[in-house]
Amino acid sequence: MNTDDSVMARLGLIATLLIAAFLNGCGGGGGAAQDSSPPSPSLTAIGVIDNNEIGSGATIGAGGGTLSTVDNKLTLTIPAGALAANTQINIKRITNKAHGGIGGGFRLEPDGLTFNVPVTLTFAYTDNNLAFNDPEVLGAAFQTSDGYWQWLSAPVLDIASHTLTVTTTHFTDFSLVKGFQIQPASKTIRTNESAALNIVYCYQPALGDNDLQPLGYACDTSDDQLAPLLPTAVVSDWSVNGIIGGNSSIGTVSGSSSAATYTAPGTVPNSNPVAVSAQVAYGSVAVTVVANITVVDTMSYTGSVLYSSDMAGGGIVVTHALADVTWTQFEDLGDVRSYVPTGSITADSVSIAGCDPLNNVTVPIKATVPHGPGPTMVVYTASNSAYAKRHMFALAADETPLTFTCGGSPYTVPASGIFAIVVGSCSTPDAYPAFTDETHLAGTYNQQCYSMGVDALWDFRMP
Repeated sequence: MNTDDSVMARLGLIATLLIAAFLNGCGGGGGAAQDSSPPSPSLTAIGVIDNNEIGSGATIGAGGGTLSTVDNKLTLTIPAGALAANTQINIKRITNKAHGGIGGGFRLEPDGLTFNVPVTLTFAYTDNNLAFNDPEVLGAAFQTSDGYWQWLSAPVLDIASHTLTVTTTHFTDFSLVKGFQIQPASKTIRTNESAALNIVYCYQPALGDNDLQPLGYACDTSDDQLAPLLPTAVVSDWSVNGIIGGNSSIGTVSGSSSAATYTAPGTVPNSNPVAVSAQVAYGSVAVTVVANITVVDTMSYTGSVLYSSDMAGGGIVVTHALADVTWTQFEDLGDVRSYVPTGSITADSVSIAGCDPLNNVTVPIKATVPHGPGPTMVVYTASNSAYAKRHMFALAADETPLTFTCGGSPYTVPASGIFAIVVGSCSTPDAYPAFTDETHLAGTYNQQCYSMGVDALWDFRMP
């Protein structure tokens, strides 16, 4: 068979297109226009029952009773007289859609059940849930029938037992939440780089128990518009690791009211991540809010891509290839960051039409020279005016020779064209895979791209 003409032409085309894909469309510059309109309370989707979590259930009657989740994260106490007859009560874990939500959410059933007297919900929290914030930032919220989240009044905090208790007269979905917080709550930046920080509220505090209890605002960096700081709040003492203003060894922070900028030191600090904090006072309450900033010498991601590909018309099929990859940043334009890969690719099998397949093949990832042609990952940051919070990447193997047996004869081809994957760049720009948190890039992909049918699943994280 004449394999050279059909296969080698295909491999050369794929390699050329792979490089061209990342020489086009990777420019930056310019920032996104800011929406100056005031935010409004925001509704969310309804949480989905987590079938991996064991629910709790019991029959409780007029005499009352207690029911807890298996992990004791939520305890429901129903007093005598709250129910008129025996009722099957259930607590189920759900995906947490609450603004400022902590951990999993909880669905109390029967949904919509009302009580003659209030019942008590006791949430347990950990120090990790606080992330060095004061416990007073905690509260609880429930989802209304129209999809908003509403603060539950008069929460009782027990710092010694790490619990927060509220009352309710009806069943729906509930969550432990944070009120005030710094956004982003955590971030990874390079030495000498700066990060903008903002104090926001997820629920405007009700300064009296009889006040109308507030609805929740979109309050994290995955939302287009952050809730502002409560106008009557007073912010002071922006600090790094407890030192007002910070210093040259741990980084500095300068702020005006709810907005501040942290600038990392020239070398990675001994204490890492650093805690950037501020004091927020409203009414008679004062709390410390904290963001954790990790400082690194070089920005990088580590992770994996699980993919299969079928080069239509070329007869080349790669089955269950796993790329273990480290992406190292080589350029930062502010709104666009570029990375080069290192690592290896292992496939269950590789086949070429007319040849015996190769099984359990491992090859090195092609190393790209920064600013040179070759496979790259491009991340468009939140400030990019065209493709905000989107990314794309390509991977290929190096020139390792792979020898197939074709009709009884050996046939050797470079791995570079066989192991090739392009994610995003053959799509329209608005279809580039999106992300919510720049420190964690993940997604799925199924598309014909440069005559390759690609199914991919990836997960890249910053250290």
